Amino acid sequence: MSLARFARHFGEIELCAEIGGRFEKMVRDDVEERDGAWRIVAEPSNPDFEIFHPFLLPLIRTTKDQMVEDAEERGYTLILSRTWSCWFPRPDGSPCRRCEMCRRRPLT
Repeated sequence: MSLARFARHFGEIELCAEIGGRFEKMVRDDVEERDGAWRIVAEPSNPDFEIFHPFLLPLIRTTKDQMVEDAEERGYTLILSRTWSCWFPRPDGSPCRRCEMCRRRPLT
């Protein structure tokens, strides 16, 4: 909620939600390309989705595998391989390698 307030006050923020993720599955039918960017439609099927109006969704039609392919083509695979998203990181800060985010990660 506070991120949405921030975006409304200071301008658009990009959310990195990719094909097949929970967020993309939830808003799949309420996304359109407008003004050169993917956004939530003006009148979404669920009024609660209006909170996402200030957000840009640049990866909403991109798979994780496509992101890896793009990284390989552009030469930043090493950087991408050092990033991670984990819901339950270990006490030392490393990824758990068991949660959904870790299992869906194409790079290990």
